[in-house]
Amino acid sequence: PPRLVGIAFDCQEVAMVPDEEHDVVIAEILTESGLRRFAPKL
Repeated sequence: PPRLVGIAFDCQEVAMVPDEEHDVVIAEILTESGLRRFAPKL
């Protein structure tokens, strides 16, 4: 499978984003501060 990485600015960070049926799960996001990895949602 492809490696999906989101790209955003630090100022766009929020505590939680509600997920919807059409969303694609990503495990990493790249900001000006660096790459952040997230644990998969169980």
